[in-house]
Amino acid sequence: MRTNSNKLNAQRIFQLVRLFRMPSILVACRVAGAVSGMLASLLLSRYYGAAQFGLIAQALSLTMVMSIFCTLNIEAGSPRFMIAAIRKGNLLSARNYASFNFRIWAVMSALCCLTVALWIWLQNGFISPLYLGAIIVAPLVGLTRIFAGLAMGFSKVFLAVIPRSFMRQFLFLFGVIGITFMVGSAPVFWVLIAFGVANIGVGFLQYKSLRPLMNNLLHQGGNGGAVYTEWQQWIKLGTIIGSSVLFIEFNQYFSVLLAGLTLSNIDVALLDIALKIIGFVSFSIIAINQSYLPRITQAFAVNDLAQVQAYLNQSGLIRLWVTMVIVAIFILAAPYILALFGPAFIDARPLFLLLLGIPILMAIFGPAQQILSLIKRPSLLAILAGIAVVLLCAGVIIGGASGGGIGAAMGVLISWVFWTVAGVFLVHRETGLNTSVFAAFGKITKGGS
Repeated sequence: MRTNSNKLNAQRIFQLVRLFRMPSILVACRVAGAVSGMLASLLLSRYYGAAQFGLIAQALSLTMVMSIFCTLNIEAGSPRFMIAAIRKGNLLSARNYASFNFRIWAVMSALCCLTVALWIWLQNGFISPLYLGAIIVAPLVGLTRIFAGLAMGFSKVFLAVIPRSFMRQFLFLFGVIGITFMVGSAPVFWVLIAFGVANIGVGFLQYKSLRPLMNNLLHQGGNGGAVYTEWQQWIKLGTIIGSSVLFIEFNQYFSVLLAGLTLSNIDVALLDIALKIIGFVSFSIIAINQSYLPRITQAFAVNDLAQVQAYLNQSGLIRLWVTMVIVAIFILAAPYILALFGPAFIDARPLFLLLLGIPILMAIFGPAQQILSLIKRPSLLAILAGIAVVLLCAGVIIGGASGGGIGAAMGVLISWVFWTVAGVFLVHRETGLNTSVFAAFGKITKGGS
């Protein structure tokens, strides 16, 4: 009996290890990528100074935001359309979807580049080498998005995430190191060249890894020509999910790009660094949420909402205490951390302290958006993200014009207040679940009474 019990415990431990392995590796890669990006920013800010770093931040932000429009985020539908088709043996349908991804990328990249180039030229009468580099690199970033989406369609999760979340930042860091060790002052557009080379490296790795799988689709998918009868569904789903991506993943880039419309380059630099550090602080919350996501997904799949709520309560308490400790540490260490980027960045402390409200909001209100994605109503998440993006645009532009850097930071924070609070409301309305930490405290109070 004891031997059987030991075997059962060993199997449970093995299952837990398998359950947590993928999220843990992915979070670790995201952290390593964030560290590489932070080091690159530190070197660039010290080398070029705050004013020129502000220009670089705007150019990189333009590249990243353009990359979404270069693909219409159509690659986000790969798990739904490709995985289902491949499992049913309909390789021709999977091949058509993959082919349509590349066609959309080619058409939208040309359209986006021409539109942005024309807009900048009309505004300034010329296009600086820095922004020209930003425009040219955007389709390369978009291509890595397409490859990542197709990798997810082939169920290659690590290939979908690691090259873009870690390898790109790591290669870019090496390019920045090369620039900062040059004799004399390197032109700022060299930074965009380094970023472009990093994306070429990522794209080459993705291409080589996906090539056998794509060839298999080509040879075994039949002799039928490309037919895009489902193109409306493909674009619709990508656009719906794209609005969420624009706020969740690209909030920082969008904020910096918008801030450049009303703030000086130095103020943009301060906001960019403050947001980068806040993103780093938020990784602990993301790690906790992702570690619980497999179990929440399994419980949700069998409609065990009581167990889902129990997991939400457990993760909420852990998330809250961890966040309180980390926020306290960063409040005390803020002057020393900001000073690493240069004397001018010490002035970013008020912005940083205000933006610490973002991880606090994430800790209190929990992973509402993850639950919304599980109820198979992506339109809810899209509407929520769309309103949040509108609030972000208005808040950063109006706040920046009326209150400078602090005003822009306040605009960012207001959009996050809506995003987190409205998410909890929608989840409770649709499922009866409460993703906020208040549910956990309520459970403790009831248990103790």
